Amino acid sequence: MDSEIIRISFGIAFGAFTMFGAILLWPKTRDPGWMLVILSVIMLYGSTVFKSLYYFGLTRIDTGMPWLDLALVIIIDNVPYVLLGLGLLRAYQEKSRGSL
Repeated sequence: MDSEIIRISFGIAFGAFTMFGAILLWPKTRDPGWMLVILSVIMLYGSTVFKSLYYFGLTRIDTGMPWLDLALVIIIDNVPYVLLGLGLLRAYQEKSRGSL
């Protein structure tokens, strides 16, 4: 069995577990920081699923413009981490403001 298939399988399994937790937490919070963290988890799981579909040849990014293909891959890979960072910074800001 290919090691890439094993890596994808674990990513999907643990990602599904994390996604389930995010979906359960979503209606319980109204804090913007936590909402951004939850959105990052959802987008990270979507990115993992897209990468697995791409690996198996079920989808592709082919716009006809190589620079746009690269930009889409960079966005798919990195937007979840940007949202996670923004959410953590927002949560830190809220906690700092509340303790003053």
